[in-house]
Amino acid sequence: MRIVAGSLKGRAIVAPEGQGTRPTSDRARQAVFNVLEHAAWGEGLQGARVIDPSQNHDGICDVAFADGRVSGFGRDLQAGPATQVRDMAGAIVTPGLIDLHTHVYWGGTSLGIDADAFCRTSGVTTSVDTGSAGPGNFAGFRSHVIERSEARILAYLHVSFAGIF
Repeated sequence: MRIVAGSLKGRAIVAPEGQGTRPTSDRARQAVFNVLEHAAWGEGLQGARVIDPSQNHDGICDVAFADGRVSGFGRDLQAGPATQVRDMAGAIVTPGLIDLHTHVYWGGTSLGIDADAFCRTSGVTTSVDTGSAGPGNFAGFRSHVIERSEARILAYLHVSFAGIF
């Protein structure tokens, strides 16, 4: 089963076998009606199991995108002739997941992994780094990893000046 999730800094994730972005508040529901009325959307996911606790939704439906963002979701959305639609039967589409324990200071510690590569393949849109950097190397971590990453990275500082090795 494939899991497609959330958005990375406002842009849709391009996962290995699908793509998704997070439906937000009641605007997503209202956008379904706009999509149905105007069919002005450019990409879509069809037949996925959409799980979105913020919308109290768990069921099979279609998801429409316009300008890289969710413009609506619902059953049997009608795509225009220029709409690119991916069949997502058997896949789960969900808002982005949060990994609460990672080490993503790649190149800065022996434990660090590439945050973007990890997030794209796991449905994670927010990665919490748990102490890879300390006060002495946090500026490098921020400059070389956090600010360049497509994924959202939050960080706890290690109590050691040099961070974790």
